[in-house]
Amino acid sequence: MEGFYEVMLNNTVAGKVQLDREGLYYKIQCRCVVPSDVVYRLQAIWDQGRENIGVVVPDGDGFVLNRRIPVKNLPDGAVFQLLSSVDERKGKFVPISPEEPFSYIDQLQNAFLEIQDGTIGIRLEKESGAD
Repeated sequence: MEGFYEVMLNNTVAGKVQLDREGLYYKIQCRCVVPSDVVYRLQAIWDQGRENIGVVVPDGDGFVLNRRIPVKNLPDGAVFQLLSSVDERKGKFVPISPEEPFSYIDQLQNAFLEIQDGTIGIRLEKESGAD
């Protein structure tokens, strides 16, 4: 999966990600141009889930993120997207704990598996028209 990839923000190309493999890790370098009044997170998204890579930070006339993540956390076919901290489409993240019952089992039809800050959980997306 090494190479250069587009970073999308609301269906618009906002920047580029460069992936370089370093042993068991990918070195991720992202540079993008986004409005500076909101915090944006870079996420890798694929059919079976997503990985929160981190927050892009100001650097000169744009924003950057430099990070290393395990190769196993980023499957082939992932696309890169920026999500704002106020993006209502994100829904709610619910951590999964093997010792506790899962209270949101009836909402799994609108959910997907996600790893957020190293914690495995379920992202419950809001349905369109839901408050």
